[in-house]
Amino acid sequence: MDYRYATLLDFPALTEFINSTEYFNPMNPLELGGHWIIAIKDGEVHGTVWFFGAPPHMYVDYWAASHPRIAIKLMNCLETQCKASGFRYVHGIIASDNDDALRLMTEAHGALAAGSYHRVYKEIELHGQQEDGKHSNHTAAERAGITAP
Repeated sequence: MDYRYATLLDFPALTEFINSTEYFNPMNPLELGGHWIIAIKDGEVHGTVWFFGAPPHMYVDYWAASHPRIAIKLMNCLETQCKASGFRYVHGIIASDNDDALRLMTEAHGALAAGSYHRVYKEIELHGQQEDGKHSNHTAAERAGITAP
C-alpha cells in the first residue's frame, strides 16, 4: 500500500472510493479543494483523509478507510505531513454515530461530545515541544472563517 498525496491522475479512483463510502452524496473531490492523502494499491484507493488550512492550523473534515489499519496509517501519514509543513494544530469533526472513527480518534487525540458530532483537537509536537490535546466548540469551517453561502 502506498500512502501519499493524491495527484490529478488519482481523482477518478478517489471519487469512486469516496462515493462508495456514502459519506457524501455522490460528489467530486476536486470541487472541495484542499489536500487529499490516499492509501492506494494497484490504482485502487483503499482510504483517504482530506484536509485544508494554513499553518499553524489544519482542519480535517473527511477521513475514510476500508480497514482500521489503513485508517491508522493514514492518520500517521497526516501527522508526518503536519510536522513537515509547519501545521501544529489539527482540528476535526466526527459524526457521533461513527463508532470506529471515534474510537481511533479519541485514543489518539481525545474528543468532546457535542450534539451529533464530536469535535477533535490536537496540538502536535514540533521541534521538540510537548503535545497537548484540547477541544473546541467551533466547527472546522468556523475556525477557517468559512461561512455558508
